[in-house]
Amino acid sequence: MVLLSPMGHALHHLDALADIPSLPEDARRGAWRQALAELASQAADRIPVPLEGMDAPHIEESVRWALSQGLVDDLGWLSPEHGAAALYELAGALRPGEERRELGRRVLEELMQGNAATFVALAQRLSVGSRRGLSGPGIRPRVGLVLDLPVGFATGAEGLALSLLTRPDLERTWAVDPSTGSLPSRRLAARLLESAACEALRRSTDRLGSVVSLFERPDVQATWNRLLS
Repeated sequence: MVLLSPMGHALHHLDALADIPSLPEDARRGAWRQALAELASQAADRIPVPLEGMDAPHIEESVRWALSQGLVDDLGWLSPEHGAAALYELAGALRPGEERRELGRRVLEELMQGNAATFVALAQRLSVGSRRGLSGPGIRPRVGLVLDLPVGFATGAEGLALSLLTRPDLERTWAVDPSTGSLPSRRLAARLLESAACEALRRSTDRLGSVVSLFERPDVQATWNRLLS
């Protein structure tokens, strides 16, 4: 497994992703690995849309080549969660078509079959980056499971909990409505708010900005008070 690279040559490595088909055959694999490692690094640092503005047709050609070489399924040199996050970001840069479907299928498999850290990495991105948010069969139980894991597992579940409060539709689906439901639903809503509050406190001095204001929204405050009463 390789260590993720620092930001020094980030733009160079990501730009090279679109140039892979034009590189000599013996240089393509190295360029692919460097680009995927950098993409995973930026995704881990919560840098939004690392591939925004890049040439989609050229990236598609690179992905087509990588699929033909089996490299998309050869990500064991990255941690599972970083590899899955890189594929998610890469799929998001593609236009609808075969390459995007192939990457999307692999991302969905990782979401449903991957370990806890992989699920959290993908679920957090889907919750804020998909029009449908985070939904589908089996998703809610898996969210409950990762929120119940001991802190020592370091899956990043608190970040997922916070992301589920960032949009009004998610806030209602995951916190407001469950807080008036069955006991298991109320318990999940309470655990989600607790985890989100821990993450908001951790980020209160974050260079990306404070998110404590999420807890000042009327629906979140009402839900919090309802669960405490």
